[in-house]
Amino acid sequence: MKTLFVTVSFLLILLMGGCKESQINQPDLTSENDYNKTSPVISSTTNQLAIQEIKLCCKVYDPASGDCRINGKVSYLHEATVYADGMVRVDLKIEMDAELCTGLMGCHKFSICGTSAHTVLVNLSGTNKIEKNYPVCFRPDLRVGVLYKVTPQDIGISKICLHQIDQLGYLDHEKQ
Repeated sequence: MKTLFVTVSFLLILLMGGCKESQINQPDLTSENDYNKTSPVISSTTNQLAIQEIKLCCKVYDPASGDCRINGKVSYLHEATVYADGMVRVDLKIEMDAELCTGLMGCHKFSICGTSAHTVLVNLSGTNKIEKNYPVCFRPDLRVGVLYKVTPQDIGISKICLHQIDQLGYLDHEKQ
């Protein structure tokens, strides 16, 4: 188990690569706002955790340039521990690797990246939500807000939006 954790940590560090201009992503254009999941949570033959992906291809509103798109992927590891009382502890490692394509200066692309680890408690048939805000490289006025839905079996994305940052560093929904 220790070797698996070290290997996964090493892979995440290699994939993270900091906040840089990423390569051109080929967006999945199957629908307007599409979050496509690939690969199983647990490999049925080896019973080991597998890195999963949610492909991102969605429209969002940028206060500076209007409608724009987020293209890329969210990679994650999902490990669930079931307790006798029916509660499930879900350990998550999430990595965002995407681009914000805006109308600023033609079709300019801004990198969105970040990694995080979370522990979430849910009951066997329930869900819980976590929100993560990712920085947009070279756009200190924006954060990408992602609302994740966590179940004992998987995670999904409930909502993606852009949050404007004011001069004091507050997100637009924190000003109340």
